[in-house]
Amino acid sequence: MTNEKISCQVCEQEVDSSSLSTCHGCGKKYCPACQSTSTDQKYCKECVGMSGVVTHK
Repeated sequence: MTNEKISCQVCEQEVDSSSLSTCHGCGKKYCPACQSTSTDQKYCKECVGMSGVVTHK
């Protein structure tokens, strides 16, 4: 079983397609490095930076 390589839509680095998540804000496919570190929700760091997404715990 081979993993297809695809580019992250945020940083444009090639990663395994199975490692991508879809941002709830913009719908872009992003890699683990582009996951926002300020929230445990599925938002890319671009959306969190622009919109101020806040974690509700």
